[in-house]
Amino acid sequence: AKIRNEAEATSKSANFLYGTISNTAMNTKFKDVVLLVKYYSNTNDLIETAEFVVYKFFEPNTRTKFELNVRPPETMQTFDIEVKNAKATS
Repeated sequence: AKIRNEAEATSKSANFLYGTISNTAMNTKFKDVVLLVKYYSNTNDLIETAEFVVYKFFEPNTRTKFELNVRPPETMQTFDIEVKNAKATS
């Protein structure tokens, strides 16, 4: 995942976190994936976490792109992202 910064027309800054979620299950479809984003400082200290839900269906054995509008702390130097939860569907 990466964070892209774009300047909006009003001179505000918009940050977009984007990446790909892979469903490696052979037969299970998932939905509503919860992502946990961890923001780290220059000294590698955890300074903030945030949760985001990607409201999509994730078919078995597929890769799905996502994009989120995020507001990372100004002191963030790096970040990590992980799947915290997802709902299996039939």
